[in-house]
Amino acid sequence: MQASDESVDQFAFRFKNILHQFETMGENLAEQSPNYVVSQFASKVQAQITPHLTMRAAEFTSLNAAIEAACRIENSFTANQPTVSQPHVNMDNRQINSTALHISPKSTGTSKPKTCWKCGSSEHTAFTAKL
Repeated sequence: MQASDESVDQFAFRFKNILHQFETMGENLAEQSPNYVVSQFASKVQAQITPHLTMRAAEFTSLNAAIEAACRIENSFTANQPTVSQPHVNMDNRQINSTALHISPKSTGTSKPKTCWKCGSSEHTAFTAKL
C-alpha cells in the first residue's frame, strides 16, 4: 500500500522493486500477467487515485503506463490544493521579508508597558508629542 506521505513515484519504485524480487525467484509477473500487475498497482495506490485508475485499467498496456497516469492524477490533485503562503527568504543575502515574519513587541515579552509621558500613569497616554 502507498503510504500517506509517499508520492506515486516513490510507491512505484517500491512496487517495481517487489516485482524485481519475484523475477529473481523465476516469476516474471510483469511479462506473464501484465493485467494482474497493473490491477495490483491500481489497487495499492492512495484511495483517491484508485478509482481513476480502475476506470481506465483496460487502457493501460503496461505498468509504466499505469504509473504515468497515476502521477498525472496525483499532480492534478496537488495543483488544485490551496498553497500556504511562506515568508520570502533571499538566500543570497539572507534577508527575510519583514511583513511575513512581523512580530509585535507584545509577543516577544520584551516590551515595556505604555505610560503617559506627562504623568507616568499606565492607565492612559497623552496624545501630544513630547518635544
